[in-house]
Amino acid sequence: MTRTIIICYDHSPSSRYAVQWAVSNKMLLPDDSVILATALEEDVVAIEGGSLAIPNVVGGAGDFMVAEYTERVQKMEDDAERELKHAVETVRKHVWSQKNKGSVHAVLLRGEPKTSLAEYATNNRADLVIVGQRGLGWLKRKFLGSVSDYLSHNLKTPILIVRDSN
Repeated sequence: MTRTIIICYDHSPSSRYAVQWAVSNKMLLPDDSVILATALEEDVVAIEGGSLAIPNVVGGAGDFMVAEYTERVQKMEDDAERELKHAVETVRKHVWSQKNKGSVHAVLLRGEPKTSLAEYATNNRADLVIVGQRGLGWLKRKFLGSVSDYLSHNLKTPILIVRDSN
């Protein structure tokens, strides 16, 4: 029977570890449909050093700000797709041969990571969601939010939280 397994991947050390852990601990079977999912929140560009364009700014500077923002978002998308492709190849290399019925592919979601991933897992009837955990303390989790914490409280799907041993 084919299972749908979603691995939440943000190319952080903890998500890379979760992929490696799932592969090395035989969590992924040859007949599984594995989806590596990344959620890209455009607002993060502001945090990464971009400038957000204000919609009512017109002319010269406003146009430049929009172009810079668009360029930064495109770079983030390109980086995310490159990282996802590498993760897909890692899973494919260790789990599947050409004889298997399973598949592995990547999906780039838009929006707040925790809600986008939860919605995607629900809509695609995931049998299991695998997510890494950075090991934030209680206070940091409270202020920064935690995707693994949110998913564990809001998904009806089984979830495997892989805590990075570092």
